[in-house]
Amino acid sequence: MPPPPKRLKSSGHTRPPVEQGDDDGDGVTSSDEAVLEIANDSEPESDFSDAELDVSYQPHTFPRCDNSASSSNAPSASDSTSVTSVSFAPNILPSKAVSQSSSSSSINEAAGNFVLSVHEKGFLSVSERKELLDDAKLLVKECIKKYSEKVDTVLQSKGSKVKMNSFKNLETETQQQRFFKDTLGVTDVKRIPLGKVLIRGRKGTVTKTKVIDQELIYVPLEETVEKMINHPDYKVFVENTSSGTTNSKPLDCYMKGSLSKDNNILREHPDALRFILYYDDVEVLSPLKSRSGRQKVGAFYIFLDNIPLKYRSCLKVICLLALVNANLIKGKYYGMDAALEVIVTVLKKFEDVEEWPKSVRYIAVISDNLGQHSIAGFKEGFTAKRCCRICMARFESEIKTMTREDPALLRTKEDYENQIRQVQTSRGKNDKASTEYGLNRESCLNQLQSFHVLLNLPFDSMHCLLEGALSLGVKKLLKYYLYEIKEKPFTLNWLNQTILNYDFEYTETRDKPSELKEDHIKDDTTVSLHQSACQLWLLATILPIIVSPLISTEDAHWTNFLDLLEICRIVFSVDIPRWLVTYLQDLIHKYLSDYISLYAHLIPKQHFLIHFPNQILKFASLMNYMCLRCESNHKYYKRLISVLTAYRNIPLFLARRDQLHQAYLWKKSLRHESRCGPIKSVKLEFAYYGKLIHAPGSDVSEVPWLDLNGVLFKSEQCYIVGLQDYIPIFAFLKNIIVNPEVAFVCQDVRTVCRNVHASSYVISLANGLSVFRPQDMLVRSVFHAHSFNNGIAILSKCCIVGQP
Repeated sequence: MPPPPKRLKSSGHTRPPVEQGDDDGDGVTSSDEAVLEIANDSEPESDFSDAELDVSYQPHTFPRCDNSASSSNAPSASDSTSVTSVSFAPNILPSKAVSQSSSSSSINEAAGNFVLSVHEKGFLSVSERKELLDDAKLLVKECIKKYSEKVDTVLQSKGSKVKMNSFKNLETETQQQRFFKDTLGVTDVKRIPLGKVLIRGRKGTVTKTKVIDQELIYVPLEETVEKMINHPDYKVFVENTSSGTTNSKPLDCYMKGSLSKDNNILREHPDALRFILYYDDVEVLSPLKSRSGRQKVGAFYIFLDNIPLKYRSCLKVICLLALVNANLIKGKYYGMDAALEVIVTVLKKFEDVEEWPKSVRYIAVISDNLGQHSIAGFKEGFTAKRCCRICMARFESEIKTMTREDPALLRTKEDYENQIRQVQTSRGKNDKASTEYGLNRESCLNQLQSFHVLLNLPFDSMHCLLEGALSLGVKKLLKYYLYEIKEKPFTLNWLNQTILNYDFEYTETRDKPSELKEDHIKDDTTVSLHQSACQLWLLATILPIIVSPLISTEDAHWTNFLDLLEICRIVFSVDIPRWLVTYLQDLIHKYLSDYISLYAHLIPKQHFLIHFPNQILKFASLMNYMCLRCESNHKYYKRLISVLTAYRNIPLFLARRDQLHQAYLWKKSLRHESRCGPIKSVKLEFAYYGKLIHAPGSDVSEVPWLDLNGVLFKSEQCYIVGLQDYIPIFAFLKNIIVNPEVAFVCQDVRTVCRNVHASSYVISLANGLSVFRPQDMLVRSVFHAHSFNNGIAILSKCCIVGQP
């Protein structure tokens, strides 16, 4: 058995990100207010405000440094409104939020911000928060005691007294809630009654009956939208929205898709709001605890499609809309429409608004397949006779064998309305119509002008691919090589040991695959390999590097798996040229046809793939509607419940805490908090790249790492990519410059070829140097090198400017 392949180890900076802080501010002033400001002003030295460290990713103009650029064109550090380039001086340390709360806010407001911060960071209960306030007041009192003695002596001689209470009107929970609402604009949640239930209980020898309200907790959407569109960052979002007609390239946002062409009002008013509604069931308790299942929460979130995808990955812009016990809107209780009717009533008001941009002209609903079918009124079981919401294919015949989309089977609005009438007419008599058409009811969301269940339910690539077709593909492949052929190219123990010893880079460590088990691979009742979506994605990506040297290039099973990886790379791309959609359609046909001949019939999640090309033409890149980032919001709820153990009314408790959490996050910015490592001043005359950088002075500022818009760059540990003559040009990141503007000094890399068998780019390092700026990057992520066949190979999870 061959030894596990080794990873390419990089040299140079390996220092982990370390934030350095300012001095604690021991200076003495005669003003008590100034003393308090100094005590609270302790931002890390490596943190910068978003306005200072944000970059607008414009279409690239050149991949290398322009030596003719004038240093006078560099933006100034004080221009906080600039979004086309980064410019800041290294001595600008405090973030925008700290500056505002220190200089322009009162002592009481600063104290309220402190209460909210410790409330959210520490996951504190009310009693714990009160104890912390008592300790904080004692600390403040001791700090100002020695500074106020002289002032107190002078004032007492004149018959006055000094009284200082930084936490005035913040001592009780009621006072804190009033302060959060009046000062920070925390939204009061509303309790919408769904019904009542009688619960009989015994206390001693007495039996009592209590009436329990069953309710939906609703966060007023009007207030949420008002705060968002009036936030200073929203203007930055809108200004950076990709513009263009439906015929322009690439297909990166909804306004480039064909559906926007049919929306005349939206085309005339592109600043009108476009809502994306997300629903999911959240198991906030451990599945092993006694209350699991009964306390599952149905969570509705909403965010704006107007916000570009690079900013939308920040959880701050994904806002809570409603929470309800999931059992109440399913099964024998009130049904999904009981919750949707509340949402529809509010959305109708937005549609009636003529003021731009407060009017809504597009609404999309995303969820897992089960959630979308529940909301839209389709059959929720995927073994139903017709389990596809796009076409009328039958489960026992077409679903298992179709490899191309059949226009004759597509659902239309006219057919849908006729089918709904038949389902409603036959209700209570028989369910033949419901079974025949795969419909349970008409969704109340159809009452909206901006929504229809046949047009506004884009597929989620995470559930269809990562937890569907890709998971099944990896499982079938491993099962074939490990247990179904005589001459096995590798064993399960070797594969697990190779993955365990694999030198994952810093962006890959968090998603390191778990151990693969024989029982999971052989289990034909499920597609799961018991890996998370990100773990499965990384496993499928690195598998070609690990096992391709052991497999023949003519192996049909391996070729089928590589076709599936190509499909994933196209679907998970943000910028998709139109010609690539046609290629994707043919590739899906080839993959499904080969899969049927190699393994067995298709499952519904594989059938959904044949609709992906048309979905991309309608909605543009499906990355805009991926649920992966939305599900990250659940972590806050799960951690909150596990720490505070509040079980009485979980939806109400979580909704109120969520609004406090949102107010805490929105104090600073709606964008990612940009950070960088320790700053080092370098003189250009002594730097090896001095001739490539044009700066107003003779010094530039370097950092070992930079977190920019959610992407972490580390010097000498990653690659970035540009384009030259339609060939991806990678560059090895050597140094990161943050002043006078953000720039990446890179070692040139030559792209030798694309190894299709290993699904990677083969590269070699060159001697030249280049300078990239963030707007020159073609893909908003970093890449890592792997050793492969005595060379260097780079893997990619998405297509690079349409290169398949």
